[in-house]
Amino acid sequence: MLELVEYHTHLTDVDKEVISNLIQQIEITELHPNFDVFIDVLDSQKKSAIVVYQRPNLTDEPLYSSDLTGELINLENEPAVMRTMQIGLASKGVHATSPGGRDISQTVFPIHSEKEVVGALILESSLISNIVEKLPYAFDESSKKILEHDALNDFYNQLDHAAIIYDDMGYVSIANEPAKSLYRSIGYQNSIEGMHYDNISLDFATYEYMRYLFEVKKEQSQQHESRYLDYYLSTKIIWLPDTKRILVFINDVTKEKEQEQNIKKKSLIIQEIHHRIKNNLQTIVSLLKLQERRSQNAETKKALRESSARVLSIATTHQLLSQEIDGNVSLVDTVTSLTKNLQNLLTTKSDIEIRIEIDKSIVLYSEQLVALSLILNELLSNAYEHAFKNKDKGIIIIKANQFQNKLTLMIKDNGEGYDVERVESSLGLKIASMYVSEALEGTLLTKSDVDGTMNKIEFTIDEE
Repeated sequence: MLELVEYHTHLTDVDKEVISNLIQQIEITELHPNFDVFIDVLDSQKKSAIVVYQRPNLTDEPLYSSDLTGELINLENEPAVMRTMQIGLASKGVHATSPGGRDISQTVFPIHSEKEVVGALILESSLISNIVEKLPYAFDESSKKILEHDALNDFYNQLDHAAIIYDDMGYVSIANEPAKSLYRSIGYQNSIEGMHYDNISLDFATYEYMRYLFEVKKEQSQQHESRYLDYYLSTKIIWLPDTKRILVFINDVTKEKEQEQNIKKKSLIIQEIHHRIKNNLQTIVSLLKLQERRSQNAETKKALRESSARVLSIATTHQLLSQEIDGNVSLVDTVTSLTKNLQNLLTTKSDIEIRIEIDKSIVLYSEQLVALSLILNELLSNAYEHAFKNKDKGIIIIKANQFQNKLTLMIKDNGEGYDVERVESSLGLKIASMYVSEALEGTLLTKSDVDGTMNKIEFTIDEE
C-alpha cells in the first residue's frame, strides 16, 4: 500500500499514517462485513483514483474475483467517490459502474487528514441486493405521470440553467433537462430524480443544515459560487415555506470564470513586463549618469543628461504601470512623478514652482501614457533649461481637461518666451511633435511671447 501511495500521490507521512491506521482497524475489527471495502486516494494530478486497499465481502460472494489494488479508477463512472473526495461529505447508496462494467451501489466516506480529504473509504454491494433510495412515496408510475404533466415541470424545462426541486424530506421530485445534463456530465448516468439532497449537492452543506437555516434562522434563500471538478457553479437555493420544499438553481459559469482567469493572468504578465522594463530602463539611466559624470565636455554632458531624462520618463511611467493590474494609470500620478524626477535631474534651481491642475479621474491606457510621458519630458525639459535663464523664480502650470473622450493638456510657464519659428527645429520639440501626431494622433499648438510659453496638446483618449 505504502509503495502505491508513494509512487502515485503527493501524500505526506501524516496522511499515510492515517490511511494505514484505518486499514488496520478494518482488518482487526472486520468492519463492514457485508460489503466489499476499498480505500481510494486521488493520484498526484487529481484526475483519477488509485485503489490502495481492497477487502472482499465477508458474509456473501464478493463482487470481484480479481485483486484491484493498484488499479486506476475512472472517476466518471463513480460519481459518489468523486463527490466525496471533492467536497468532503459522505455519499450513501449511490448507483455506480464497477471497473468491469457491473452496476453497483456505493456508500462513500471521506478520509480526513490535517483538515484535508486525502482519500475515500468505499463500501460496495450489488445493486440488486441493495435498497436503492427512492422517493418516500416509492416514485411509482402514477407519481411519475403526475410529475411529467406537472405545469411546474414544463416551466422549469424551459430554463437554460439547472433547476431542481427537493420535497419536504430532501428527495428530488423535479429535475429539469439542464440539471440532468449537468449531473450526467459529472458522472451521474442514471436519473437524479428520487435521489437525496445529501447525495448530489455539490457544495459543503447538508439537507439538515439547509433546513436549519430556513426554518430556525428564518432565511429565505442562499446564494454562493463553488468549484466542482473543472466546473465553476453559481448556486441559488430558495426555501418554499408553504410546501417545505427546496428549490435549487445551478448556473454553470465555467466559461465566464475561465475568461476572467485568463484576463487576470494576462494582466499579471503585463504587470511583470512593465516592472522588468522599468528596472532595465533605470539601469540605463544609471549608466548614462555615470558617463555624464566622467565626461569633460559640456555639450556631451548636456546630451547625456537629456538622454537620461528621456529614458527616466519612460521608466517612471512603467513603474506606475507595474502597480496597476488593468494597465490604466491616473494622469496626475504620472505627471507628479515625472516632474519630481525632472526637478532632481535637470536643474539646480529650487525656486521653480510647478502647479499641477489635473483631475484624479483622468486615466490613460499604457501606450498613450508612455507617449505622453515622453512628450511632457521634452516640453518640461525645454522650460527648465531655457524659460528662466534670466529670472530668479518661475512658475510652470500643467493643466488637463477631459470632455467625453477628448483630452486637452496644457503646459504653460511665465518665463522669457522665445521665437517659435526660430527654434522649432530643436530636437526636443521635434520629438514632442512627432509623438503627438504619430503616437497620440493628436495636435500640438505652441505659443510664446514675453509673458511666457504655452504648449497645448489635444488628442482622443483610447478607451480600450
